[in-house]
Amino acid sequence: MSEAVMNQEQTALQEKMDQERSIISLAKAMMQQPEVVVGEFDGNDEFPVQHHFANGVYCRQTFLPAGSLVIGKKHKYDTNNILAAGKIATVNPGVPDEIREAPSVWRSPAGTKRAVVTLEDAVWITTHPIDPSWGIEDLDKIEEFVTIKEDLPEVEKLT
Repeated sequence: MSEAVMNQEQTALQEKMDQERSIISLAKAMMQQPEVVVGEFDGNDEFPVQHHFANGVYCRQTFLPAGSLVIGKKHKYDTNNILAAGKIATVNPGVPDEIREAPSVWRSPAGTKRAVVTLEDAVWITTHPIDPSWGIEDLDKIEEFVTIKEDLPEVEKLT
């Protein structure tokens, strides 16, 4: 591999890392604002989640109200994303920012850190492989298997 190609790859990796740090900084700054509600998706009336299981696949369906800022969790594996309803703007380190409108399906590479602003009420579904030995609906084991442990809550809601 030529030195120029190696330098380009190194620059691209550095830019991706800088963008991810920016997303994390945004999340931490948002958490300091008094009007921001911080919480997990599960058990939250404002961000209800439905869980679906079939043939070794877990689908997580989340309702995201318009005007929300969501800082997603990193996943250990590539993830399929389905925007079933609504309109969102995404900031993904290493790729151009995007506006997506339902219906939309795309793949997120493993390790992606993303910030999402919901422009309209949205329904977002992610798909994950599951191991039948866990017990088909053991959400704690699924979470441990598919996500990369981080020190940030996954939702910051703008009010």
